[in-house]
Amino acid sequence: MHKGLFISVEGHDGSGKTTQINVLQSYLAEALNTLGLKSGVVTTRDPGGTEFSEEIRKILLNSDMCSWSELLLFAAARKQLETEVILPRIETGHIVISDRWFDSTYAYQAYGRELMSEVEEIMHVVKPIVPDFTFFLSLPLIDSMDRITLRNETADRFDHADLEFKTKVHNGFIEHMSKQDQRVLHIDATQSIEEVSVQIKQHVDEQIIPALKKRMQ
Repeated sequence: MHKGLFISVEGHDGSGKTTQINVLQSYLAEALNTLGLKSGVVTTRDPGGTEFSEEIRKILLNSDMCSWSELLLFAAARKQLETEVILPRIETGHIVISDRWFDSTYAYQAYGRELMSEVEEIMHVVKPIVPDFTFFLSLPLIDSMDRITLRNETADRFDHADLEFKTKVHNGFIEHMSKQDQRVLHIDATQSIEEVSVQIKQHVDEQIIPALKKRMQ
């Protein structure tokens, strides 16, 4: 068993993942300090997080490709991130927080691209690390689309996808997450930033900190 913890943050587009990851990082850093631990909290993103994976990210977000290529590129970027960043950090007692992980592949490629059997096959071969905890920020589709429209960011090809694809991804996320075990911590992202942060901190206090203390024994 690893000394540290691996936490992923998943959510519908526009659910506020970036903001809440910052909150989670700060809150966990304070907890580690209180426990007298010298290890830190590392944040990363999938795809991305390494020089190699960031190059793949650029291709995935901006280049047209077939669904199979998309699936394989996500898997390659993720494995590099796991090998180069995640495993070395958690083996030395750090907490790693990733903005998205393989649950997103189920939503986007298994449900959105209708490649469920192919995704299952890739997961069996690649065997990505399973997060100790996954926060899932849930948001109705209409709210998700409205928030994306309001964001002052350059839209990628997933943002430009048609409504049919976005609906499949959205519903797929909900269905997939409903089937997961207790590692998934469900968060109602329709509330204010402050209220969502309260939900996250409560889960940290009730589940993540006790798990961390157990690993310290």
